Amino acid sequence: MTKDSKYSTIIKKYPHAELWLDGKLDRMFTSADGGQHIIWRHKLLNGCRACEVAGSATVAYDFDGNGNYKGVQLLKLSEEEL
Repeated sequence: MTKDSKYSTIIKKYPHAELWLDGKLDRMFTSADGGQHIIWRHKLLNGCRACEVAGSATVAYDFDGNGNYKGVQLLKLSEEEL
């Protein structure tokens, strides 16, 4: 996430911004290998659950056909709220 060009803009405005696990499911589909591809939008909050919303991060979680976790990829970082 820190490699995304929007990250520095968000951190300048919200110096304690961090990814929070709550958010919402964007979409989910079966990948070519029979696994699951889950797109989730996480909140970026400025340091605590009750703090300002600094933006959102859209990520993809990938699982193989046996349900084993393959990895995560940042798809989009945004200063916009969920």
